[in-house]
Amino acid sequence: MADDTYEIYIDLGAGPVHAGVAYFHRRTAVTTTFNYTAGYLANRAQIALDPNLPLTSGAQYTDGLPGAFQDCAPDRGGGT
Repeated sequence: MADDTYEIYIDLGAGPVHAGVAYFHRRTAVTTTFNYTAGYLANRAQIALDPNLPLTSGAQYTDGLPGAFQDCAPDRGGGT
């Protein structure tokens, strides 16, 4: 099965900011690796994208999709 990589941006009120990179690994189940960018962590307006992704540097691992990514994932019919 394949892995997918996505650049994650969030609008903090002054336009989109590069928040980090998410890697979705699909084997027997989905797991997620996420890294916040240093610039995002230094931004005074930063917020955690999900309770399972605290504002820390380095790779963070979760089983499944964090809720922030579930909200924007396609539904079962392939639409959004």
